[in-house]
Formats: sequence, C-alpha cells, structure tokens
Amino acid sequence: MKTIDWPKSGASKGATVGTVDASNTTWSLKSDDQNEIQDLINKQLTNTNYQLESGKLSQAQITKIAQSKFGSEVSINLSAIPAASVVTPVGGNQRTPFVGTTEPYCTGIVSFRLPNDDTIIKMNATEFHDQKPDDKDSVVYKIKQITGQDQKNAIKYVNSAFSIQAEQEYKSSGLKLDDFIGSKGISYKAHDLLEYLNENKLTTLESPKYPVLSIDGKEIHVDYKNITFTVDQPLVQDGKFGEPADVYYDLKDTKANTD
Repeated sequence: MKTIDWPKSGASKGATVGTVDASNTTWSLKSDDQNEIQDLINKQLTNTNYQLESGKLSQAQITKIAQSKFGSEVSINLSAIPAASVVTPVGGNQRTPFVGTTEPYCTGIVSFRLPNDDTIIKMNATEFHDQKPDDKDSVVYKIKQITGQDQKNAIKYVNSAFSIQAEQEYKSSGLKLDDFIGSKGISYKAHDLLEYLNENKLTTLESPKYPVLSIDGKEIHVDYKNITFTVDQPLVQDGKFGEPADVYYDLKDTKANTD
C-alpha cells in the first residue's frame, strides 16, 4: 500500500477538502489542488504495478478525496497496469525458441556439401524451390550426376539440412501470441495459459514448407512438407503477467504439401 502526504497551506483541520455543486450531487476539487494531488500520486506509483488511469483522477476518486476532511486519511482504488505475457514458442529437438515467419518456405539458410565436391552450398528453402531442376547449377541436377551410394548420401545430406532447419521455424501469420493479458506482476496458473492456447488455436503450430528429396530409378523427386508441432502440456508453466511465456512444443509429424 502506498501513501502520500498532501500539505495544504491555509487549510483548517476538519474542513472539507473539496466542494459540492448546488444540486448536492457532484463533488470537485480546485484545479490546482487536483493537479497537485495527481502529481504526488503519479510520482509515488512510479515503478509499481498500479496507476491512475491516464495519469488522472477519476470522478469517483475525486469525489472520495473531495468529501474527506483535512487532517484525516482517505483511500482510493487504483488501476492495475495491464501487461501481456507474449507466448514464445520453444521446442524442436534443440529446445530453443522457434523463429516465426510469414513466408511459405523456410527462411533459414542451410549449408551442405555434396559428395566429391568441396563446394559448400548455402541456401534457404525458397531459393531451392526457385531452382530449375535442369539448370546445371541446381542441387537436383548436381545430384543426378552422382551415382550409387554417393547419390543416396547426397540426398540424405540435403534432406537432413532442410529438415533440421524446419524444426526451428513456425508459420506466424494470424497467430495471437501477444494477447495473453493480465495485471502486471500478478501470477497466473499453467491452466490459464493452456486455456489461452486452446482458445486461440495455439496448441499446434506448423513449420513453413521444406523440400524432401527421394529417388526413383534415375529420377530425383522433390516433395514439400510441413512439420506439425504440438504443445507439451505437462511443461506448460505458471508465470507472471508482463514476463515472456515460454511454451514448449514437440515434433508431432510431417505431412506432404502439394506444390
């Protein structure tokens, strides 16, 4: 509980602080008095979790103060400062924060090297998608030139690089991650957070598309898949509003995507 002392020059102990209108319904404070009291309260509330709405006394607060007597004490209700706990998706095999993206394909750069080639190839899934398979500089074309076990290894290297990257990204379009709001510093329970996740369809997330290569005879096929992430409910934790809410997700499955 916070208190302030408001010394009023010339005030008589026991005198009413404010005045009431002719109809005896609306109480008010002198403008200078109101501003002085507001300033004292706002300074006292600095670095707390409470506030005057917009930094000003409400009519209800003015009425209570105006009706009080000089030399007495008066209590007013304050507003808790609202604060959001932003949901931070964490998980994948690395148990690190995911990267949100609005792009259809994974955006992170992957690197790999094909057998019998010292060149390190660096690209993201969009760049891979935009390559023409018959272009001599494309990954697919280069793999076609490799034979036997080396070709299988090349496919494995490429698939591994892109799938690991996909485990670190999620599609963020339309997700309400910053609307879990309460009074700043007030604790919430894990079930409150889980309820928010359920209501806002955040119990599952999906990665952007990433390429998966396969071979059929002499043909290299490229499919595009998404990884589905599912909330690890036992790991949903209590927290405090205003602090990030880490939510852990597990890999659920992958699904093909027509591209």
